Amino acid sequence: MSIHNIALVYLEEIENTYRTEMVDAEKEGDYYRMVALPFFAKNLAIGDLIAVEDEDGVHYFDDLIKKSGRSTVRILFWNEGIINKTLEKLKLLGAVVFTLPEVTKYVALDIPAEIDYSPIQEFLKTGKLNQSWDFDEACLGWK
Repeated sequence: MSIHNIALVYLEEIENTYRTEMVDAEKEGDYYRMVALPFFAKNLAIGDLIAVEDEDGVHYFDDLIKKSGRSTVRILFWNEGIINKTLEKLKLLGAVVFTLPEVTKYVALDIPAEIDYSPIQEFLKTGKLNQSWDFDEACLGWK
């Protein structure tokens, strides 16, 4: 299967402007299966089957065809000193951690469908209450 770059257009909430994020997907019949984690666009996860619209040679996300059951959660750390320890704990709980090299305080998690999200969610809520980080449940695959 060949990898294609898909443009996800999303509303950046702080500046209230539309931005585009590029993610990789594999062609599957008439659709595309996402093989990369969306860091910024909401309501999508790795493994989701999507429809695209081709515009001037660019594949733009058009519709979600079938959810993968995976979840995407984003964390913004306030305390940089706890990032590594926190990420190790999240990995032990079953999350797959993705980082952006240029932004160390912002992390995205891929949570496979077979992982119980409850312990991860409780851990994230505790950290938020302690003002160590804030988090956003960008896509909960079972909803």
